[in-house]
Amino acid sequence: MKIKIFGGMKHYVGEKNKINIEIEGKKKVKEIAEQIGIPEDAIYLAIKDGRSLEKDDYVTNEDNITFMPVIVGG
Repeated sequence: MKIKIFGGMKHYVGEKNKINIEIEGKKKVKEIAEQIGIPEDAIYLAIKDGRSLEKDDYVTNEDNITFMPVIVGG
């Protein structure tokens, strides 16, 4: 599975913006986040194939997902 990480969430994963992991079967989005060290509440948006995912949605090893934090500023 390929995971893209944006913004301030990169500090949870050693400042990387891309991570490759292997999973077996299906896992929930929030389980993937936990596996790579991102707290569930730090994820504002998870995306797969241009569509948003809920934290309880399942993904597989063949999926490519993106995690995005809350974006604030002015």
